[in-house]
Order: sequence, then C-alpha cells, then structure tokens
Amino acid sequence: MNAKQETTRAAATRTPLIVGVGASAGGLEACADLLERLGNVEGLAIVFVQHLEPTGNSLLVELLSRHTPMKVSELSGRTKIKAGHLYVAPPHSLLRLKNGFVSVETQTEPPHRANSIDHFFHALAGDQGELSVGVILSGSGSDGTLGLKAISDSGGLTFAQDPATAKFDSMPRSAATTGVADHVMSPAQIAAEIIAYRQHLGELNSPPSHGWREDIGDTIPLIAEVLLKTTNHNFQHYKSSTLSRRIQRRMQLLRLSRADDYVARIREDADEARALFRELLIGVTAFFRDPEAFQSLARIVLPKLFENRTPGDCVRMWVAGCATGEEAYSLAILCREYLDHLPSRPEVQIFATDIDERALQIARNGSYPSGIEEQVSNDRLKRFFVKRGKRYTIVKEIRDMVLFSAHNLISDPPFSRQDLICCRNLLIYLGPNLQKKLIPLFHYALRPAGFLFLGPSESITSHTELFRPC
Repeated sequence: MNAKQETTRAAATRTPLIVGVGASAGGLEACADLLERLGNVEGLAIVFVQHLEPTGNSLLVELLSRHTPMKVSELSGRTKIKAGHLYVAPPHSLLRLKNGFVSVETQTEPPHRANSIDHFFHALAGDQGELSVGVILSGSGSDGTLGLKAISDSGGLTFAQDPATAKFDSMPRSAATTGVADHVMSPAQIAAEIIAYRQHLGELNSPPSHGWREDIGDTIPLIAEVLLKTTNHNFQHYKSSTLSRRIQRRMQLLRLSRADDYVARIREDADEARALFRELLIGVTAFFRDPEAFQSLARIVLPKLFENRTPGDCVRMWVAGCATGEEAYSLAILCREYLDHLPSRPEVQIFATDIDERALQIARNGSYPSGIEEQVSNDRLKRFFVKRGKRYTIVKEIRDMVLFSAHNLISDPPFSRQDLICCRNLLIYLGPNLQKKLIPLFHYALRPAGFLFLGPSESITSHTELFRPC
C-alpha cells in the first residue's frame, strides 16, 4: 500500500462518510439494489430509516444482510457510527446524531405525523455538514424532502430515486420536483455516484491536494465576475467563507480538485454558472424558525404595531430574502391570530421578496411537504392549512395577505414606509461592507418607530444610533 492509499484509509477510518437512506413502501427492493453496489466501499457507513413501520424489524436486518457484506444491525441506545456498518432504525423511533454518535429516541408523535426520515436527515446535516449524503428511495408521502434540503444547505450530497424506477413514487417525486436533490437516478446509478464521490473526498484529503480550499479563495473574484455576467447578480461582497463552501460543493459534485479547473469550467458552461448561482441563494428557512423570537414578536412588537389602528389603516411589512415563503406566511399567521382579538381590524400587507424565481414560485403556490408538521402546531395546521394528500397548502385568507415579488436587496431600490422589516439570517452571509450598507437602507425603508426583525446571530453594532432594542 502506497502513502496516498494509507492517508486515504486513515481519513476514512477517522470520519466515515455517513449515507442516510430513507424509504417507505416499495423501498426494500430499491435499497437492495443500492447495497449490492456499496458494500465494499472504504470509509462508508449507512443508516437506513423507514418511514413506515416494517413487519418484524429483525426480519428487515436479515433481509438487508443478504445484499451487503457490511455488518447490519438494528440501532439501540447510543452507538458510534463506524465505517463498514449498516445501521437500521428501529420502529417507532427518532434518531439523533451528535459527534458521530447516533442515539435512539421513542417517538411521541402519532404515526401519521412521524417524519422519521426528515428528522434524521436534519440531524445528519447538523452533525456532519458537507460530509453527509442523503438518499430518498421508493415510498409514499413526502417524508425526507425537508431533510434533503437541510443536507443540501449544509453542503452535503443529495439523491432521489428516479420516480420512473420506484414502485411508489411520491416520496422521491416530492424530493425531485422541489429541487432539493442533486441527482435523480436509479438506485444503481446513485450507488455509482456515491462511490465516485467517496473516492473524490479521499483524493482531496491526501497530501497532493492539501490547501485546495485556500486555492478557492484566490479564485473568488474571477468566479464572481462570471456570475455577474451570466446572472446579473453581484456576489463580490458576500462572505468569502460562504462563497468558498458553495464553490467547494460544486467542485465536489463535478469531481474537480483544482479551483482553476472550476474557473475554466464556469467560464465555458453557462449552465454551471447558473447552478452555482442557485447554490449561493440562501434558502435555509422554516415555519416559525427560532420559535422564541416569533413569540417575542407576537408579545412585544405586534401590540405596538396595531395600537390605535383603524379599519382604514394599513400595516405594511417587508420580508426581505423570503426564500420559499415559510417566514412570510409565519408572520401572516401571527398577524391573523393577533387581529382576532381586536375589535377593529386594519389591513395587513406583507411584501415578500427574493432574487430566486424558483423559490418565489414555491412560495406563491403555498404548498409544503408533510414535514412541516414538526414546525407548525396542530391548531395552526387545522386553521391555516388545507391538507391535500401528503402536502399542506396555505389557506386563501393567509395567502392573500402576502405579495411575493422578485427583488434584489443589494441593487434594487428598497420598499418604503414599512412598519416592520423582517430580514433574518441573511446578513450573516454577507461581508461587513455590505452589512453596513443595508442597515441604513432598512432604516430609510421604515416609518418612524418601525421595527427591524433580524436573526439570532445578527446585530446592528455599527449603527446603534439608528435602532434600539425592543
């Protein structure tokens, strides 16, 4: 064994690439196809989560063992994830992952609300980041879609089985149509991509490629220039760490080891430039993300916003960087709940903007997978959503409160005379000069005594003369 092979083997032993596989009805056959091709891959561990409870989980371990040389076992208690192992989630359980240890918890939600695949994929993304892989195979419903999005947002690799090859296609189709899957393929093709990806990661961890991430930083101005020409959006002043992570992810997908090669590729390939553009768009969002912040908004800010308002008044709000609409609809729901207690109700108009047209179309449709059950209470689901199959659609009274439109926060003129601006978890991705520019812009866009609602890691430290805490 040469030095490079020894280095790759050591890296694989320390941190196996964890592949989360989610399936439901019809998923065992697809999983068997996958396992037959992945069993001898060095530095790989697989965690298999079924959305529906199988009949006899010990039988599932036995069935999967027939298709792989990996050691197959049902998870219990707290287990260190090791390469060469396939771990099966027990029925009625949720998996947590921290520092490479997986823990089993008993489900407290009823079976129809138990999005066990989403739950594990979120945990996988949070713990392993870019070294995480998510796969959705045959199954009914939409469990796994939101989890794949979390893996993608963290820089990991995501797959959905080609619906044409799935016995039950709604789970992989949900992942494919919402754009959260990097690849939509047959199980055999997914296995081939994972093998190539694992080999590429081993090459990047070997001495000849040491320092490759630093090389990306040197090429950012060139890549930003190409993006500006191709998409008419300027990313020059985004945080270099944000740009580097997303460029790195594109390089890994293309299996490129040198940043200069990626610059050449993006200059020649407009489709790749647009793919990177979509990667750079910040789509990390959820309904009532950071619940305590929304509780404070309802308790402290809304009473002041609606004080002394009459039916002829209009309370105006702007959600900047709204992505797929969850935050804008959360704000609308809060306002509707507050208005229920007022004797006279003013109009509420929420402008929700983003530069991502694909995300805006999802927001306008107002249809979300069943995984939002973990974000939205039962009472709110019943009142503000209509369940259609395995998806939830926003009701008309809430949708009519929100106007979605394309708008570039950095280069387009701001909205004006707003009572509240919500711009959460966007500033953290921007460089300090751009942050300093946007805070005065928000101040200009607000009416006197207006409110600015930022994310938990964001502040206005350089413009304390413009705002004060509530």
